[in-house]
Amino acid sequence: KDAADMSRSPRAKIETTSESSKFALIKSKREDSGKYVITATNEAGSFTAYAIVNVLDKPGPVRDLKVANVSIDRCTVKWEPPEDDGSCEIQNYIIEKCESKRMIWSTYSSSILTNYVHVTHLIEGNEYIFRVRAENKMGTGPPTETKPIIAKTQFGRPGPPDPPEITKFGKEEMTVVWNP
Repeated sequence: KDAADMSRSPRAKIETTSESSKFALIKSKREDSGKYVITATNEAGSFTAYAIVNVLDKPGPVRDLKVANVSIDRCTVKWEPPEDDGSCEIQNYIIEKCESKRMIWSTYSSSILTNYVHVTHLIEGNEYIFRVRAENKMGTGPPTETKPIIAKTQFGRPGPPDPPEITKFGKEEMTVVWNP
C-alpha cells in the first residue's frame, strides 16, 4: 500500500494456491484506505495490477457544537458535520438531552437530517446538556456534548436604579434624574 510492503504486516494474511492468491488485511481501519499494488509472479513472468481500497467506518464526531436562541422553554442546537464521514453518506443525526440535576440521558430525536434542531419542551430554570452523534450505514459515531445551558429568558431582571438626584427645583416643579 502506498509503496509499503504489506505482506510483512502482522495483520496481513496471504493464501496462495496453484490457481490463485488471496490477500486479506485483518482488522482494517480507515487509514488502510489507499492504492494497493499487487504483483503476481511465476516462471512465465510477472503482472502488476492496482486496486483502490476504501475502508468504510462509522463517522467521526460532529464539530463546532453550539446552543443558541435559548429561551424559557426552547433552544436551537447547531453543529457542523464530522470531518470524517466514514466514507459513507451521513444518514441522520441523533440528539440527546440531559437535565444536569438528574444526569439521565434521553433521546430527543434519532432522525434529524439537518445540522441543527429546535429543541422544545424545556423547563424554565433547569440546566440542560445536549449531545449529538452522526450516523451512517456502518453505525453511530462518538457523541459530542455541549456546555450546560439554563432554560431562561434572554433578558435578566433589572436591578434597582441608582439613588435619585434632584437637578432643578422651583415653586411648582422639580426635575429628578437617576440612572437605571
